Amino acid sequence: AAMRAHVASSPVQKRGCAALLNIACAEDTEIQLAAAGAIEAVVAALQMHVGSAEVLEYACEALSNLTSAEENKIKAVAAGGIEAVVAAMRANVGCAAVQDHGCCALEAISRSDENKLKVATAGGIEAVVAAMRAHVGSAAIQDYGCHALLNVSALDATLARLAAAGAADSITAAMSKADLAADPCLLQLVEKLRPMLMGPDGGASALPAGIAGASEA
Repeated sequence: AAMRAHVASSPVQKRGCAALLNIACAEDTEIQLAAAGAIEAVVAALQMHVGSAEVLEYACEALSNLTSAEENKIKAVAAGGIEAVVAAMRANVGCAAVQDHGCCALEAISRSDENKLKVATAGGIEAVVAAMRAHVGSAAIQDYGCHALLNVSALDATLARLAAAGAADSITAAMSKADLAADPCLLQLVEKLRPMLMGPDGGASALPAGIAGASEA
């Protein structure tokens, strides 16, 4: 109620989103919160406060926590959550916290089959790749980013967009990090995007050490 009544107040929205992200830790709790309008309130905060990195950070994290349940993913999309997260990420590329939680939110929402194409067409791929490029030293952004791209790449219709966005280069760079290279999901992602990693001579571009052999085993 406070967030609805004071939608233009950055401090109120920040505190409200912070409270929601802490409460929405269990699936039954997040469903109750969604029924009370929490998702719409968080999306409204994202839309209203694009210029406040603090509000966006908490809002993206709250939306991520609120979208574990399948029915809540649907509500988030209906409320304009994908577009709101993408806009927040575009407006704050240099803010690691916004990019971190933005990638996390898109990863959560794109786990649903019906949302994969929606994330792609809303600019989610480009936003994630931009985040990965801007914050190469952030393991969290690289991890969430790779898994968001993995989710979206499950549809053949998204592969051309992934290629055009330069996803292959970002994923390859992320996989060069020791803490990501052994992730089986990322190995699958490299396999799916292998044609996008072809050099101009038709040969495979260099993959991080150990990746090519592991994915072919």
